[in-house]
Amino acid sequence: MTIQELFSDREYVKDELLRMREAWGNIHTFDEATIDASRKTLGFMQLYAPEDMLGHIEASIDELSRRETLMLFRPFYRAGQRAGQQV
Repeated sequence: MTIQELFSDREYVKDELLRMREAWGNIHTFDEATIDASRKTLGFMQLYAPEDMLGHIEASIDELSRRETLMLFRPFYRAGQRAGQQV
């Protein structure tokens, strides 16, 4: 099965979007490797997914960008937790 055939399957795209969002929702699984893999997967989806799925894919790209920006503040958040401060 080629990449084009894989990502042109509507059910596969929906399942993959759900898997990515689950990984993004956990602070322990959302790291640089997850971001890199998600960007590549979303890129393939943009190229090959059915047209009616493009809105979901673009929203996921936007969400990934926002979460990546927030991840930059994660060390400060954890440092506050260790110090016993309310963050």
